[in-house]
Amino acid sequence: MSKTATEYWSEHTVTTGLFKSKEQALKHFNWRNAQYIDYLSLMPVTGQAGKVVLDYGCGPGNDVMGFATFSSPERLIAMDISAPALNIAEQNLALFGKKAEFYRINEFDNSLPLEDKSVDYIHTSGVLHHCSDLSTILQEFYRVLKNDGEIAVMVYNYDSLWLHLYTAWMQPVLNKKFIGMSLEDAFRANTDGESCPISKCYKPDEFINLMSSSRFDCEFVGASVSMHEMKVARYRYLAIEDRELAHEHRAFLSELHFDERQIPHYQGRVAGIDGCYRLRKKLPKF
Repeated sequence: MSKTATEYWSEHTVTTGLFKSKEQALKHFNWRNAQYIDYLSLMPVTGQAGKVVLDYGCGPGNDVMGFATFSSPERLIAMDISAPALNIAEQNLALFGKKAEFYRINEFDNSLPLEDKSVDYIHTSGVLHHCSDLSTILQEFYRVLKNDGEIAVMVYNYDSLWLHLYTAWMQPVLNKKFIGMSLEDAFRANTDGESCPISKCYKPDEFINLMSSSRFDCEFVGASVSMHEMKVARYRYLAIEDRELAHEHRAFLSELHFDERQIPHYQGRVAGIDGCYRLRKKLPKF
C-alpha cells in the first residue's frame, strides 16, 4: 500500500541528523547550498530583518537556521507535515540560541494556524511539487500573506537536464531503471525516492499560469542547476545519437548552450532542476 506524504517524509527526512555545534550546522548549510549553483541568490535567506517569515515545509530546518542567522526576522515560523523533521529543526536551531514557532501541518486539511494578513514573507523550497492539494495551500498562502508580502517558491523544473537527460535517457538506457514507465512516473521515482508518493515538475509558463489562477502574480526568477546535472551533461551527445530517444528530449538537448561557467541554458533560461519564482498577491481593484 502506498504511503501518505506524511508517512513518507517522516521516514525520509532530508537531513544528515542532529548537528553537534553551530559551526557544524553552518558548514552543512554552506555545503548543501553549494550543490545547486546560484540557489542562494534565487532563494535567499537574507533581507528579512524585522519581518514575519514563514518557512513552509521546513524539513530539518536548514533554511530556518539560515533565516535566523542571516536575517534576524521579528517572528520566524516553521511548518512541516513531518513530526521527526520538526523535532530535528527545533533542536538544530537551539544551537544558534534562536527560537522559532514550529507547527505541524495536516496534509489533508492544509489550514495554517495564522491570522489573516500576518506574514511578510513565505519561503517554500522543494515542497509544493510534493503536495496533492495545491489549491487549498495557495488559498491559505493568499489569506495569511500581507498585501505587500512576497512568496519565494522553488519547484522542480521540467526544462532541465534532470528530466530530459538523466530521467528520460540515462536511467532507462545506461542504468536499466524505470524501463517502461511513463515520463511522469519515472521522474517521480527518480527524484526523492522510488516510493515517493508525489513529485511533479513544471514548465515555467505552466507554473506561472497555475499561480495566476490562484490570484498571484508570478515571476520566474531563474533556475538552479545541480552538481549532478553538471556532471552528467557530457552524456547529452550519446543521448542525441540514440534513435529511441523521444524527439522532445533530443530537441531540448540539441538546443542547449553553455555559458562561461559551463552552466547549461535552454531558450534563454538555466536548464537546472530547481525552478525559482516570486509570487505577489493580485489585489482587488475598486
